[in-house]
Parts: sequence; C-alpha cells; structure tokens
Amino acid sequence: MKRFLVFLAASVMMAAVVSCEYDSPDIRFQQTTTVTNDYSDLVKALQDQTLTISKKLELLEEALKNQTLTLSQKMDLLNKAYENGVLKYEEMAQKTIEAIGSLGATVAEKLAAIESALKVQTTDLNAKLALIEKALGLIKEASEQGFDGNAKALELVKSAIESLKGSVEEKLAAVETAIKNQAMALETKLALVDGTVKAGLADNAKAMELVKSAIESLTGSMEEKFAAVEAAIKGQTMELSSKLVLIEGAVTAGFTDSTKAIELVKSAIESLSGSMEEKLAAVEAAVKNQTADLGSRLTLIEEAVRAGLADNVKATELVKSAIESLTGSVEERLAAVETAVKNQATDLSSKLALIEGAISAGFAGNAEAIGLVETAIESLKGSVEEKLAAVEAVIKSQTTELSAKMVLIKGVIEAGLADN
Repeated sequence: MKRFLVFLAASVMMAAVVSCEYDSPDIRFQQTTTVTNDYSDLVKALQDQTLTISKKLELLEEALKNQTLTLSQKMDLLNKAYENGVLKYEEMAQKTIEAIGSLGATVAEKLAAIESALKVQTTDLNAKLALIEKALGLIKEASEQGFDGNAKALELVKSAIESLKGSVEEKLAAVETAIKNQAMALETKLALVDGTVKAGLADNAKAMELVKSAIESLTGSMEEKFAAVEAAIKGQTMELSSKLVLIEGAVTAGFTDSTKAIELVKSAIESLSGSMEEKLAAVEAAVKNQTADLGSRLTLIEEAVRAGLADNVKATELVKSAIESLTGSVEERLAAVETAVKNQATDLSSKLALIEGAISAGFAGNAEAIGLVETAIESLKGSVEEKLAAVEAVIKSQTTELSAKMVLIKGVIEAGLADN
C-alpha cells in the first residue's frame, strides 16, 4: 500500500512538471508582451536582428495603438522602424499621418511630428508630398488662430528638400517631377518652389520656370484653373513674392487678364496675417524680391496704398526700393523699367514714380525719361480726353516732385496729347 501511495505521489509530481512545461510558452509570451509595451524595450525590439520583420511589424502596430505613448515617442519608433528596414519611407509617411489623426495632440506637436518624418533622408520626394500636404492642411487651420503659417510651411518644405539624397541637380530634378504631378494641389507646389529657393537649389529665374510648370500642370476648364490660382493666392502658406509670380504666370497662360490680376494682388494682400507693421514688412520684402517682375511689384505697391498699409510717401520709398533691387547692366535695368511702364495694370502716378526712381538711380537721363513718360501715356486706356484727365490728376498730386511733373508734361507734348 505504501509503495502504491509513493508511486501515486511521484506520478502526480511528474504530471505537474509536464503541465508546467506545456504552460510555460504561454507564460513566456505574456512576459514578452509586457516587455514590448515599454517604450525603451520597443526600440530594442525594432533593432533586434533576431526578430523577424513580421514580428517587428506586429509590435509596432501594437505600439501605435497604445494610448500611453506620446506622439513624439511614436514618431521615434516609426523612424527606428524605417532605419532598421521594417518600413519603407512611404509606409512610414502614411503611418505618421494616421498617428497624428488618432491622437489629441496640439497643432505644434503634430507639425513637429511631420517635421521629424520630413527630415529623414530619402531620394523619394513624392513620398514626402503627402506629409507636406497634411502639414499645409494643419497650418491652414492654425492660421485662422493667428499662427504664422507662411514661415512654418517654408521651414517644413525646406527640411523636406534638404533631406533629399543626391546632388543639387538630382534634388532639383526631384522637385521638377513633383511640380508636374497633377495629383498635388497648386498651393503645395508653390510652397515647394518657395522651399527650393530657400534651400539654395534654385535662383529667381529657375523659380519662375517652376511656377510656370506648376501652372501648366493644371487641368480642367479656364474657370477651374483660375479658381485654383485664386485659392492658392488666398492661402497663407506662400510668400507674397511667390504669389506675384503666380499671378504673372496666370496672365501669361491666358486664363486671367490685367483687371483680374489686380484683384488677385488685392486678395494676396488681404491674405496677409499679423499687425499693419508686419503686413507692410511683407510688402517691402516682396518689393525687394527679384522673382516677380517690376510691373507686378508696382501693382502690389498701389494695392498696399489702397489697403491703407502705406501712404504716398511710403509708396515712393517702395518704388525706389524696387528699382534699387534691379540687377544687370544699365540697359537691362532700363528695359525692366520700360516693360513695367507699359504694364496696363498700374496707374500713371506709379509709373511716374518709377521713372523718377530710374533717374535717381542714374540709369535714365532726361531723354530716356521723356521716352518712358511717352510710353506710359501710350499705355493708358481710354480716349485722348481720358488720358489727359489722368495726366492732370498726376500733375495736381502733391506727392509727385516738380521735376517729374515737368518731364510728364514734355512727354504729353511728345505723345501729341497737348501742344505748346
């Protein structure tokens, strides 16, 4: 009997040991799950060469759903997943957007998360476009609450471009390809142009080419193309100078005229955020920026005066700044002034201020000045009487210098609108 009881006891113990061995995998699995819920252990797991990709993906998905991890921590995990070959860049970008949408983070935190993803080095700019568009959408919302959207948008796009791998030529080629992408919003393309200039990949001439490509890539009717331009002009993610270039491009492409162009310039000024001083500073910066032609800058100055951002004295200063910013030979600068003088979107007083500036800058003498005045008068719309009325209004103006008025009168005589 005793032997039987000893045998029975031994059997029970063996069964218990066997039972523990069968249960042990579950115990170890529970421990692994607990470990990987810890942020630092998740990082180690993603770097662990002994774990399979599928296992790492499983752990990453669980982490992204974990409400106790911050957005910053989730972004670090996504970066680590990309660095260790767990995710492709486009997958990382998509998961970044999903992570941003699933958390109640602030706009600043969300933009910081996007910036983190944009700074990751890759040759694929197109994969970053979804992130840029998401960022611009967030900026648009935040701008309504006084957020400086233009500065942040430029910073983000610049980060995306600078992080591209390859030579300057390869980076620029990636930008050009993205600009021609018809699935991308015009506003995003123009932000991309701004960022390209800021990153030092394109000069003003190249920037104008890129804007032209962006406009040419628009699809739909003339009305739809104009609506796309108008929406971009009203947005707060582009610099004022880029908006002027866009307006020029729209006029050249033929889906807006000089009258609508003035309205677009007005919209561009209205879209400026900040105090009156900040808005005027934005106008001054655009006037000095050489990406837009001189005629567009004159229109901007006129609209700034109408919007109450500048008086006539300040307007004259701005015109002088625009002339001083001109580069090239005397002949090239004089040609730029002549083109601006022919622009029918600017009024006679602005053209005269421009001619004054050209005289002051020393690249137009009296003979050239009279010729420019004659050109300015010829560019005026309307009958002879209406043109004379415009001349009389400028002559009566107290902001125009006497010497400029005398040149104007000589030009009127040369144009045959008045005799001696």
